[in-house]
Amino acid sequence: MTDRTAPHPLFSVPMNPPSNPMLTTMNTTLRSVVPSFALALGVLAFALPNPLAAQTSVYYQEDFSGQTGNQAFSIYGWSAHAGSLASDRSTNTFTGSNDGQFVSSGTGPDSTVGFGAKTFAGNDANPGRTAIEWTAEFTPVSIDLVSSISFQTKNGNTTDVQRVAIRIDTFWYVSAETFASASTTVWNQHTLTFTTDASAWLNLDFVPSSSLAEGVVLTSDLPSGNLTAIGLFNPTHTNTYRFDDVTLTTLTIPEPSTFAALGGSTALVCALFLRRRRTV
Repeated sequence: MTDRTAPHPLFSVPMNPPSNPMLTTMNTTLRSVVPSFALALGVLAFALPNPLAAQTSVYYQEDFSGQTGNQAFSIYGWSAHAGSLASDRSTNTFTGSNDGQFVSSGTGPDSTVGFGAKTFAGNDANPGRTAIEWTAEFTPVSIDLVSSISFQTKNGNTTDVQRVAIRIDTFWYVSAETFASASTTVWNQHTLTFTTDASAWLNLDFVPSSSLAEGVVLTSDLPSGNLTAIGLFNPTHTNTYRFDDVTLTTLTIPEPSTFAALGGSTALVCALFLRRRRTV
């Protein structure tokens, strides 16, 4: 009797077809290449900085150098105001022991000549002890990209404090955090890590030649917008304060070529893996 379940000889397929030497070689090669390539990418990922991770760079810096004799803040693109009426001292130069705000010809922390300073009282019509030195000498940048603002101080005492001042579009704020010189004989490094949290900022009532006074802690986070100016604000002081190396750092956005390179590497690994799967 004929077995109808048996395959017809014309359509039968060998259970173990003869191997193709070329495919066997490719399969063996891919088995060794793909893991090695993946391992190499893994090593590079740990050995090199992550190109997609947040990187920072100096966006603006002022060290008040390159001058002879005491100078005005204005020649560096800075402005200076003092007292509750924000008297303009931007063009002031040092002519006496109580002459307000100026750029000193002394040696700063980086051994270069020049640093910002303000003496105890000043000869302003409305001297006061409140003061601000600030600059808008950089291209406005989104606050979403701001990373930190740092500076160095060497004040005449260890009790006077400074706050970081910022202007977002046209509105001024000062940091809730204060910075004092731990030493009066060496320069002290300070860094404000930027955040938009409401608790980190106070309002600042500042209108040049009109008013200067710190306000209260914000009740909502900083508004979105562009950082248009930075500076240092002194709510009060009882001795000369000095500052230098004011630095603004921002986040760096990866170049499009970085994404293209990573995409190309990923595509290559995927292609090798799929090809390997087809030849198994």
